[in-house]
Amino acid sequence: SILAAVQTDYAALRRYLLRLTEGIALLAFPAAVGLALVADHFVLTVLTEKYAAAILPLRILALYASVRTIAPLFAPVLIAMGQTRIVFWNNMLALLLLPAAFLAGSRWGTAGIAGAWVVAHPLIVSQIGWRVFRAINLRAADYFAAITPALLACTAMAAVVLAIRMIAPPNMHPGVLLALEVSGGAASYAA
Repeated sequence: SILAAVQTDYAALRRYLLRLTEGIALLAFPAAVGLALVADHFVLTVLTEKYAAAILPLRILALYASVRTIAPLFAPVLIAMGQTRIVFWNNMLALLLLPAAFLAGSRWGTAGIAGAWVVAHPLIVSQIGWRVFRAINLRAADYFAAITPALLACTAMAAVVLAIRMIAPPNMHPGVLLALEVSGGAASYAA
């Protein structure tokens, strides 16, 4: 309803989209990237070695979750502007493309299905994102500037987590290492 109230004010639509994107990125990116970084220790500690095959799919999907958290913001902008036909056809594209991608990826198990999601979904999101950028005269540089603070902080967080992994003794229990990685990553992201 907030977007509908400013449906003809492109500057306001751009401002709302950018602020929402930045806010969600600041909250969601560290969780997604952090889980991708510690997926092995998380699975081995919380789910046990029985679920070790879930590590790679979890890493892939967790990393892509950062994109997935901000992508749903595009459709409401178009709907608020009355461009529901674009949203409809984008959903039809998803209906056709995603199952085909999952079927193709299933040849490689759960990691293949996760990879199919990461390959196919951006094709769908890019279509609707491009339409939003064009509809409200949003420059890609402005959009990427909105997610840059989260990306930079995630880069620093990843460096800290990887440094903890490198200096940790090789025989350290995965649960202890997980606690060190999570606390170090969280502290570096917050800083």
